Amino acid sequence: MQKVFEVKDNNINQALAEALEFINLELNNFKLNNKELINAQLMAEEALASLIEHADFNLNNFIKIKINKLFGDVKLELTAPGAEFDFLDEQAARSFDINDEDETGEALGFINNILLKSFEDKLKYKHVKNYKGGEFNQVKILASKSRHKMLYYTLAALVLGAVLGVIFKNYLSLEILNNLNNNIFTPVKTMIFSALKMLIAPIVLFSIAGCIAQFENFGEMGKVGGRLLSYIFLSSIFAVALGIAVYYLFKPFVEFGVLKSAAQTAAAAPQNINFSVKDMIVDIVPNNFLRPLLELNMLQIIFIAVIAGSAVVLSGSYAQTLRNFFDAGGALFIGMIGIIVKLIPLAVFCSVISLIIETGVESLALLVQLILIFLAALFFMIIFYLILIIICRLNPLKFIIKYAPAGLQTFALSSSSAAIPFNMDACKKLGISQKVYALAIPLGATINMHGTCIMSIIFPLLTAVLFGVEVPSSIIPSFCMLVIMISVGMPGMPGVGLAFYAIFFEFLGVPMEAIGFVMGSDTIADMACTMTNCMGDVAGAVLVSKSMGLLDEKVYNS
Repeated sequence: MQKVFEVKDNNINQALAEALEFINLELNNFKLNNKELINAQLMAEEALASLIEHADFNLNNFIKIKINKLFGDVKLELTAPGAEFDFLDEQAARSFDINDEDETGEALGFINNILLKSFEDKLKYKHVKNYKGGEFNQVKILASKSRHKMLYYTLAALVLGAVLGVIFKNYLSLEILNNLNNNIFTPVKTMIFSALKMLIAPIVLFSIAGCIAQFENFGEMGKVGGRLLSYIFLSSIFAVALGIAVYYLFKPFVEFGVLKSAAQTAAAAPQNINFSVKDMIVDIVPNNFLRPLLELNMLQIIFIAVIAGSAVVLSGSYAQTLRNFFDAGGALFIGMIGIIVKLIPLAVFCSVISLIIETGVESLALLVQLILIFLAALFFMIIFYLILIIICRLNPLKFIIKYAPAGLQTFALSSSSAAIPFNMDACKKLGISQKVYALAIPLGATINMHGTCIMSIIFPLLTAVLFGVEVPSSIIPSFCMLVIMISVGMPGMPGVGLAFYAIFFEFLGVPMEAIGFVMGSDTIADMACTMTNCMGDVAGAVLVSKSMGLLDEKVYNS
């Protein structure tokens, strides 16, 4: 969407008035919030004054204004002919009704220039020349930055990757395809995901240790933590039960053995994997401080974070210094995540092309079938959250409306850990106490994996059907326990679930080549899975806040 306006009046004040009238009218049509609207109008007025001050009045059409909206960003482009000048370093903007020699005019010019500098991050000036030798000054203004731009970029990358993948698969030789996949698409995807993986451990450590350190005593922390853990445990059981129910509901509609190859004619049998809840609990306590961080053992990292945060509470005079340290560390690594997640669309683009190259176009239909079944299960999980909200005598529509912007962000990020700041912002808008969400969100991003539980049930079991593996009902309970235990320690980062499919497939007797098949579903399914996980975190924070009388219902219902 783009609007263009040209000012042909050579009267300076009249030109400025016409331009501002057009800008104000169009910005209102773009539905900016009050703060964005006022700031954009102020920047436009000062930038126009500066451009007109240095414009060549002998030329016609000396002011050209463009307003466009792309991927949710609203931008203004102001152009006027004239020689190059220092846009922000001069006292360029002045009042046209006051003589420049007047001290008041100089003061106004100085104040206006300060206003321009205060918006420096949203203003871009450049001097351009056209092929006819004309000189122009141009100012670009970012009036509104879309919160959903990452989602738009990611979806665009998804579509473009699918289109190019199909074209490459049909028109390029196998040798060229393998070279592209092995030397470009797979390395780029791996580097981006590795960069995210690098930051997961410090984010979890600093976030959980920092939020525990904020408590004045262990009694208060125990009340919040106990209720959060109860919610996570019970809702995870429901998520697994829901996944099993959906599996048995849709199993008759999935074609048995359609992907079974000649090399797999011998029926695969479920394997006996040594799995012990006792050993898992014992292994939570690490014997080395650094190894859990290096190996990304999430349960051991949580243990270290809890111990560190608790020690801060007992540290006396050093408590505030240590709290500041953990807060600063959390802010640092969340900021680093914010930089890296800007590359997620590129990772999605490479992942989709790599998928089509490795599995073929024909497999897309089967993947779509699995994804739709999985999305149906997630829909019922979201209904479960809303029922819990209703039980707490809260309006579920308010929850959906206020969480929707953050939900779209988490969908695009495909990482529970990277979504921590967005979920915390949603908690503030819902009136949840900081004492609750400061613990619920980072803890939930690590161990509250409802969507992951559902995905870990549905995809391995239905993939077993597609590969012709009959899974006996007798091992389903053990498989469910395995899923719950593994999901608790699964890092909240894109694509991490693929690493655990080998365990699930071995347990069910599914051939390892099936990992290449489900890899294609990971990009889309992981986005929806992450959004459900994060919504569950915020819903749990609402429930705990409400039960403890810490929910500001006026803010929630506003």
